[in-house]
Amino acid sequence: LVPFTWGEYAIWKLYPDCKISIDGRFETVYSDTVIRDHFIPHNDKNRWESLINKYPSDIILAKQSPFFHNFINESKTWVYVYSDNTAIIFLRNSEKNKDVFERFRTGQIERPKLPLSVYFP
Repeated sequence: LVPFTWGEYAIWKLYPDCKISIDGRFETVYSDTVIRDHFIPHNDKNRWESLINKYPSDIILAKQSPFFHNFINESKTWVYVYSDNTAIIFLRNSEKNKDVFERFRTGQIERPKLPLSVYFP
């Protein structure tokens, strides 16, 4: 799952390994239901739960938000892996991601010491 405004960047950097949930082409390729589902207030717990359940994902890339951070941290389904002033990333706690978690744990994947530039690219 990604915010609408970050979809194109996610496609550019992650395709074909990852598919995204929505992007700027929203009116030309997504149904009204998909669009409506993704435009939710950051503090609406019920709508976030609905979105996560309706569109199963392995990764959540979200805009930094104390509400969202707390909401996801309450879940046993999601594992925090990164955040900076702009974004927060969670991975589904699943067998599929077990190798990634192990690589983080053993230092094979390092979190950036400084946040990446917020400027494109």
